[in-house]
Amino acid sequence: MIDLRDLPARSRLSALTVDLHGRAGSGARQPWVSMAVNGVVIARTWLGRQDSVTLRADVDERLLSMRSLVEVAAYVPQCETPYCRALAASVRVVGPVRQDYDAARADATFVHLASRYRAGLTLLQGPDVDPAFGKLVRNALAPRARPLAEGGGLVYVSRQQPPDFIAPIRFDLGPVSLVRQDGVTVIPPDMLDRLTVVQVLRTGGHPVIWVRPGRDVPRKLDLDSGDIGIFGPSGRLMAFSYASDARTLHPAYGPGVDADGSQRTKRIWRWLLLIGWAAASVGLGLVYRRLPRRVTATEAPAWAA
Repeated sequence: MIDLRDLPARSRLSALTVDLHGRAGSGARQPWVSMAVNGVVIARTWLGRQDSVTLRADVDERLLSMRSLVEVAAYVPQCETPYCRALAASVRVVGPVRQDYDAARADATFVHLASRYRAGLTLLQGPDVDPAFGKLVRNALAPRARPLAEGGGLVYVSRQQPPDFIAPIRFDLGPVSLVRQDGVTVIPPDMLDRLTVVQVLRTGGHPVIWVRPGRDVPRKLDLDSGDIGIFGPSGRLMAFSYASDARTLHPAYGPGVDADGSQRTKRIWRWLLLIGWAAASVGLGLVYRRLPRRVTATEAPAWAA
């Protein structure tokens, strides 16, 4: 098991390497060895006459969750005899699974933010939140991070959305539900209001995690992949990425509600101000060129002497 919260600060898991040793079979009966992350095979080879092999594979971050299960297994294809099972059982892992790291990416997902928070965590808790729940949030995101008053990874815990941030699921526009692409409501508004929703918010600066406690507070926050997690009293109900799964599962608001209207209005005003500034600059330049200039003696033409 690899806990991404234990990675070196500001790093990401890029590759896994494992050494294996076993008994080579005869003929075509050679043990295959494979390595899987969270149930998906990422590397596979067969144990030849050398009786040992090193298995290495790059890790696709889309397979990772906050706590990722790494499994190494051996088997003999199309053979279930006692001899083949003994061949597979003879393969053993030599030493621990080695991990390679790269610099953490700037993507705003729970997986990417886990190691970035190792450098320090700033937890802002609203007055409407039980302090015990704030401790639960800290343990879920970065249990070994240094608590910082400011300057660390920012986590906002409150029923109210932080100002000046863009939330994938907004709760300030009235009732909101989660709807599938075919129009079927997965989570109705009253149920979503009772659940705890964890989201990655985006702005011009660093991403912020907003934890909105539900009416029924969960006993644990087991964050997974993606940038949205929804929790009930017993734990996680679902986790998904708003960027890649928005077509399949998206928030739906009441009639006449434009979730992006305020942001669109801000963008329009920014463009209008930019256009106005550019027009004023061009106008001042034209006026300046038409102003009469004072001719000095050195600038006078020869015929005027």
